[in-house]
Amino acid sequence: MKPISKHTKFFFSCRNRYFITIARFIIAGAVLVLGCNASDPFIAFAKDRNTAPVLISGYIQGQASGAKNFRVLQLTDIHTHSGDIGSEENNQKFYHNLRLLVNTTKPDLIIVTGDAIADNGDHTGNKDMLLFISTISAMNTPWTLALGNHDQADDIEQMERDLSNASFSYFKSMNKQSAGIGNHYIDLVDKKGSKLWRFYILNSGVSGLNKQVLDWFAEKVGSSGSTGDTKMTPPSFAFVHIPLIEFKSVWDIGGASGMKGEDVCYEQTLPMAIDYFERANVDNDFRAIFVGHDHANDYHGVWKDIQLVYGRVSGYNGYGNYPRGAKLIEIDLEKKTFSHRTVLL
Repeated sequence: MKPISKHTKFFFSCRNRYFITIARFIIAGAVLVLGCNASDPFIAFAKDRNTAPVLISGYIQGQASGAKNFRVLQLTDIHTHSGDIGSEENNQKFYHNLRLLVNTTKPDLIIVTGDAIADNGDHTGNKDMLLFISTISAMNTPWTLALGNHDQADDIEQMERDLSNASFSYFKSMNKQSAGIGNHYIDLVDKKGSKLWRFYILNSGVSGLNKQVLDWFAEKVGSSGSTGDTKMTPPSFAFVHIPLIEFKSVWDIGGASGMKGEDVCYEQTLPMAIDYFERANVDNDFRAIFVGHDHANDYHGVWKDIQLVYGRVSGYNGYGNYPRGAKLIEIDLEKKTFSHRTVLL
């Protein structure tokens, strides 16, 4: 990992970055059990299509010190695109480098925080999503996707089916009628069924988190354990594409460190969105929000005991020419603590 200076600065804005992106394209049900024997840690990935997807795992050896932990690799803003030579070369470059990264970091779960594809302006959204799915599934690692503003297609329902039915996928729509597709959570539990951690995957749509999605989140947080008793409630994270306004606030007050190269583009995210997460922090041991969207930002800070973390832009088809990478999140399942760091492709 290369060190990231506290105030590395590039120059993009919410407005001109979309111009750059548009101009560029104008120019151009089963259970899988691994290593289940007397000498290996128990690792099983199970999915029941009729209930919440559940990621079942025993303690996993992951550090030289022998600490028992779980690794999540956050990718973001891949912008898979077909139809021109440059994009397809970038797709292959991403696939090759992702394979090396996965082999090196050995994640237990991959979460993509949006913009898996590069929009649907030329009606290739469904095709591009299938290309993304083939790439991510080839890593032979459980994965899911928090939909971003560019994840669009002519046939959204087909795209949803493709994501849900893909190999190693934990993507699911748990409340499509009121909150839209793709909102779901994944529980990490031990062999006895006790919850160890929960990952909320939220769809921020084209303009940011709205009240319907946040109300669904509040409902599920409230039912995740014994409200008010954090000993009975599993710690949790949220993964979402578009950041909240507090990502700007925490930087402005000097409470963040990392790389900031453009404005925080929180779009039209509900201004009171942070209130939902603050309540979850107090009542239900909610820990952190991981986002993407702003390719030139890779920093983190703490806002009222909640870690706000930008992922590292991962794909080569988007704007900006700085090093691509990912965010490696390591959870200590015994101590109920976590850490994260940027790793470069």
